[in-house]
Amino acid sequence: MFQVSVPVVDGFFLKELRPQMQAEFNIAGCYLRIRDFASGKEQQGILWGRSDRTEPIPFGFDAGGRRWGAVLRKKRWPLPFSVKLDYTEQQKHPGTQMARSFLSDVEVSDGDVTQKARIQMNEPLRYKGYVLYQSGWGQLPIGKYTVLAVVRNPSDQWPLWACIVITSGLIIHFSRILLRYIQREARNAA
Repeated sequence: MFQVSVPVVDGFFLKELRPQMQAEFNIAGCYLRIRDFASGKEQQGILWGRSDRTEPIPFGFDAGGRRWGAVLRKKRWPLPFSVKLDYTEQQKHPGTQMARSFLSDVEVSDGDVTQKARIQMNEPLRYKGYVLYQSGWGQLPIGKYTVLAVVRNPSDQWPLWACIVITSGLIIHFSRILLRYIQREARNAA
């Protein structure tokens, strides 16, 4: 048995690792201590950033005569529209657990306007300056769920506009060359 210099809760502890280059691989964790002021009873637990993908409530506790749950997750921001999941599917590469494709049929509601859309790997949904990427999939006892990563990227369409500007410049340039050629041929013919 080895010694650790951090708190151990139910035989588990958090170990600090060197940060990864890609931020999504860095997973936060924390120790949680809950005290019920009425009874004075204290409970300890560990929360970690990826636990909300596997369990709806990873740490449950009783306080004030009620049952509570705690999840450590990234900060959530409200969207100016709502997204409802209609259908989701995952396909795996044969003989492996590696995802081949994720697919989600969703319904986007914005006030009185409702539209259906499909989000799949490498084919995100773009709506009102937001980009919704299919980033995960899972199954709970109550049914399947999908994980969507939402990004507000004001420069999302810049590559399209850059292509339009370049194409316009090429059309102008080749039109001028063509016009000079036609004028020169017309002078030579006269």
